[in-house]
Amino acid sequence: MLGTGTFSYKNNKTNTYQHTDANGVTTTFAIVPINTVVANLQFLVAPGGAQVNVPAGWSLSDSAGAVPAFGAPSSFFIGWVESYVLRDATGEVLQVSNQKQQSIRKLNNANVQAV
Repeated sequence: MLGTGTFSYKNNKTNTYQHTDANGVTTTFAIVPINTVVANLQFLVAPGGAQVNVPAGWSLSDSAGAVPAFGAPSSFFIGWVESYVLRDATGEVLQVSNQKQQSIRKLNNANVQAV
C-alpha cells in the first residue's frame, strides 16, 4: 500500500489505491477531482473498473474522527480545507492530510521581502 504521496485538486488526475486487509480481501478506491476544491473518494470493482457502493464497515471522517464525510452510500466527498481518515472494519487505512500551506508570490515587481 501507499506509504506517502500527494493528491492535487488542480491536475484532473485520478489517484487509485488498493488495500488488502488481514483476511486477504482487497478493496480498490480512487480519489477523483471534481473541481479545484472538491474531490470524490469512490470504491471500485477493480482499478479502472465500475464504481460500487461503499463496502460494509468502511467510513471516512475528519482527522479527529468527529465528523463523518458526506456522500455515502456510493462515495465520499472531500474538500481541500479539511484532513480525513479512511477506516475499514479493523481500523485506520489511509489519511488524507491538508498541508495547510499557501504559496506567496509578489506581483508587479513589488518591493516585498520576507524578514
